[in-house]
Amino acid sequence: MKVMIKKVFLLAMLSVFLQNNLDSQTVVSGDGGPESLNFMVHFRFAKTNIDTTFLDNAQQFRSMLRNIMRAKEVYGIDSITILTTSSPEGNADFNRKLIVGRANSIRDYIVDNLPQLPQNVLYIKSEAMLWDAVREKVEADTGVPMRSEVLKILDSGAGESTKEARLKGLGTNSDVFNYIAVNMLRYMRKAVVVINCPELAKEEAEHEQPPTPAPEPEPTPPVAQEQPAPVPQPAQSTVTEEKCRSCLRIKTNAPLLLMTVLNLGAEICFNDKISLDFPLIYNPFVVSRQYKVKGVAVQPELRYWLGNSTHGHFFGLHGGVGWYNLAINSDYRYQDKGGNTPMWNFGVSYGYLFSLTKRLGLELTIGAGYNHTTYDMFFNIPNGALYDTRKLDSFGITRAGINLTYNIW
Repeated sequence: MKVMIKKVFLLAMLSVFLQNNLDSQTVVSGDGGPESLNFMVHFRFAKTNIDTTFLDNAQQFRSMLRNIMRAKEVYGIDSITILTTSSPEGNADFNRKLIVGRANSIRDYIVDNLPQLPQNVLYIKSEAMLWDAVREKVEADTGVPMRSEVLKILDSGAGESTKEARLKGLGTNSDVFNYIAVNMLRYMRKAVVVINCPELAKEEAEHEQPPTPAPEPEPTPPVAQEQPAPVPQPAQSTVTEEKCRSCLRIKTNAPLLLMTVLNLGAEICFNDKISLDFPLIYNPFVVSRQYKVKGVAVQPELRYWLGNSTHGHFFGLHGGVGWYNLAINSDYRYQDKGGNTPMWNFGVSYGYLFSLTKRLGLELTIGAGYNHTTYDMFFNIPNGALYDTRKLDSFGITRAGINLTYNIW
């Protein structure tokens, strides 16, 4: 009976969150026990993918993973309920697909990041919101443009699509609907994740019950009694806070491959903000005497991510060194001086990583800085003689790439 009451209470609590649009936060008490076990993350319009750069999703996801592990080890987890919603605008069938896709994205995110968690504790619920849910928010917000006209439309008996069309027609340049979309609708595209811990609920119930008073002892003559041995207190469970999850991905620069230049890179993410990228170019092959790009080069780069190191914007600081032997359809062949005087450079860069799937990504990056090389020029003929030795110092492009990436873990 207690379990049934508890689950009914959780579902009621979820409904309250969805109707009132509360921004959920997770607080961890000083003794390691969770004080709040609910989390709220949001989705962009018509999207089902996880976006940690949107609103406060990054903080919510970090807290969710950390506290799921704490709850599992300290209290035990009975179930984790994922309730997803969509805003009411658009096609109803598409919205139903959205909420299912959002629920699956949250479930897959938890499973991928916490493989030790049993999957049978995850439960999915979904609900497509209607314009009636928007009415309460309009009623509470006196700043809504043409508020009385908006309320009349929402109170009418028209269909959902008709209400949406009439709202979009209010005002100039759809300013009324834009206000509703920014301040109300975007907060309805969300998922509420609630962790149900039976042992925690049991402890709270026991704390709420007043202690039963002990019966007064009958007076007896004083008798020397042996003092009972002190009962050892059980050691309190402590759980070390989980560190930010690292990741490792491999990559290759597609334009270099098209130029017949073999290359492979690896990037390790130390946390959500810092990563180290280490690309390697090694090409021993000769296409022809008129065209060859032989060489070996490395260019490590330390990166700082504005959002999350799994995708989004980043800035980098890099330096590189390389040896080369080039001939590109010209009368000369170019080689680092004596074959043992490498070129080097350093600079700063900017880039963006797109998440294509759970594993695959597309990274665009460009960098600028200082380049230096001393090179020999040979006549581009068999056993061509040395023509000249030159030095080049310049400020310009130091790094560029269109990289295909694959997340290993």
